[in-house]
Amino acid sequence: MNANYARIAKTVMVLLFSYMLSGCFSIMLAVNSKPGRQLKEWKSDTVTGLSLAQDRAGTQGYVFIGKGFDYLLTSGVDSIVNLLKSPDIDRHDLQVSNVAKFIIDNDKKQFTGDLTLQYRWKTQEAKQTAIRYGFACSASLCLQKLSGLKGSVHQKNNQQDYSQALVFYHPFKVAFYQYKRTGMPAGVTNALIPVALTLDIVTSPVQLLGIGIITGLTGS
Repeated sequence: MNANYARIAKTVMVLLFSYMLSGCFSIMLAVNSKPGRQLKEWKSDTVTGLSLAQDRAGTQGYVFIGKGFDYLLTSGVDSIVNLLKSPDIDRHDLQVSNVAKFIIDNDKKQFTGDLTLQYRWKTQEAKQTAIRYGFACSASLCLQKLSGLKGSVHQKNNQQDYSQALVFYHPFKVAFYQYKRTGMPAGVTNALIPVALTLDIVTSPVQLLGIGIITGLTGS
């Protein structure tokens, strides 16, 4: 009797162990090799002003003047230009809230993103002016999010005249992020798949044998 109990207990343990290992290697490989994308910071810069510019292809637009690079804006810049040019807006009270976040493509040339402007109004007239420009104002602070900014990254042109630039009295930091692929390289995955399948096949007979033993014992 004790021998039968010991045999049953041993069989149950083998079955549970086999079940736990069933497909384990393939599943682990599938999880680790699943392709994905992760957003990582590529570079950051400090923008000090805005100026009208043109690239070598003849494309004209306003450019964010950075300390490391220049950023030609092709979309979404009109609101910023109007604010900086307006005699009713005191640029000393205008600044970018937090760090501007831009997503750059894999070629590290084109980017998209947004930024949030904040304006500390001092008079009711200044507040009403900010509202007319699309700001949402509270007791002492007006905010406006500018979305859909698009542009391209350019090397600094040391020969370019920035004397007519619209200066930001509060330079702001811009962080560029890039999507990086995650997961095991395809070549490594393909090389390991036969090994994983072999290991799973090795455990399969144990599973079937265990089920057969349990069935036989319960039937006797």
